[in-house]
Amino acid sequence: MIALRSAGRPIYSIDALACARYHTSHAVSAAKSANSGPVLLANIVRTNQAALRPLPPYTGPPDALGALARDLQNAVWLRQQLENRIVDLLMDFYPAAIAAFADPLQGGLVRRDARMLLSVAPNPNRAAALTTSRLRHLLRNAGRQRHVDRDAERLRQVFTATYPQQPTHAETAMGIRLAGQLAQLEAACITVDRLIEQATAQFG
Repeated sequence: MIALRSAGRPIYSIDALACARYHTSHAVSAAKSANSGPVLLANIVRTNQAALRPLPPYTGPPDALGALARDLQNAVWLRQQLENRIVDLLMDFYPAAIAAFADPLQGGLVRRDARMLLSVAPNPNRAAALTTSRLRHLLRNAGRQRHVDRDAERLRQVFTATYPQQPTHAETAMGIRLAGQLAQLEAACITVDRLIEQATAQFG
């Protein structure tokens, strides 16, 4: 049907009940035959064309592009909601992570390096234990190529600074919550990236 619509051929929607009525009133026998279907439909269109409603013209790829754009918009919205939820949680127990990653002008928590570092160190004590060398290694594993040494030093200073702290057991529990929310954010970021890749590949 798509091929016919792409060629500009009119396509009519014919109700099954109308087919049955026409078949009963025009056929000598109501029994089906191997060739009755196409002939029956052609006769219905020929004799009742004015009463039939043609399907809208086929618009091709823009329809698919619109659907993909809506999927991408929804995925970006979900990613933003998850990021906001994580920021709220970090404000309750992990101010060092806010200082390190939460600037939206720098990409916020959706940056791959931010997600990776928080996954490795989901609470302040774990973050403070990260050495500069370890931070440098994690940044490179996250795909960072520029300013790795500089940012590793900065993160080391941020994570070892003094902040108000929750009790250790509370930080541990909140860190477990953070790990779960980071997993959701990771999945949302992957979805957004894949949709962007698909849109670029299919529609330039």
